[in-house]
Amino acid sequence: MTKILMLGGTGVIGESILSVIGNDAAYDVTVTSRSKRKPLYANVHYLLGNANDLVFINTIEDNSFDVLIDFMNYRNEILKTNFSKLIKIAKQYVFLSSARVYDNSMPVIDESCSLLANTTEDQNFKDSGTYAVKKAHQENYVLKNGYSKVTIVRPYKTYSSDRLQLGEYEIRHWLNRIINGKPIVLNHEILDKYTALTDGVDVAKGIVQLLGNEAALGRIFQIVTNEYMTWNDILLLYSEILHKYSYKPVIYLADDTKEIDKLFLGGVSNAV
Repeated sequence: MTKILMLGGTGVIGESILSVIGNDAAYDVTVTSRSKRKPLYANVHYLLGNANDLVFINTIEDNSFDVLIDFMNYRNEILKTNFSKLIKIAKQYVFLSSARVYDNSMPVIDESCSLLANTTEDQNFKDSGTYAVKKAHQENYVLKNGYSKVTIVRPYKTYSSDRLQLGEYEIRHWLNRIINGKPIVLNHEILDKYTALTDGVDVAKGIVQLLGNEAALGRIFQIVTNEYMTWNDILLLYSEILHKYSYKPVIYLADDTKEIDKLFLGGVSNAV
């Protein structure tokens, strides 16, 4: 039996992993959570605590798991403080990063492509602490300090029935506005940009193949779909489905934040 500890594993990918292996007797899964949860799978248990808190992490015995899957969105200083303990908990440490770390220097992106945090000349961006920069720095840190036990996974935008993104908006934002008859504001420049949306279960199945796999140690894997579409295509797809349920989305296209401010002050922008 493979014993797995998931830190912060209550999001789309974590829940998808549970749907894949939660009832498989070959796995025993413990998930940390800051709130009480009722297990929905036979081989899943919840451990109440804040995985950012080193005091809580220190209550977990060294070498008590085969695999630790770390979904946490740490501040850099928190990861550096906690890592010397985290790396001792399991034989394999799986660190969830993001395909957003890449720059756009290559037409086809693979694991060997350069990272934006390393190649950009924009010092303000390097110092910004944005997700792409932060994850790139943290990848470097965990590989340098725990290489022989570390596996890094770089998914991209991942969807499930509970998570369908529209540009920067999560489903709880854009869908609730539509249901309540409120407009959505999008920057017009995003509509012709390409993106990829990967099913959370597909990402989960890829991650499961890496668990306990010695060939995955010290390596980086991106798990993404090879299908892509523009955000306008996605918007039209959402709209088509919503129309079937008698909802008609109202979308305002804004050029910048000033346009968005005018909208919420009662002004008019371009609608599609």
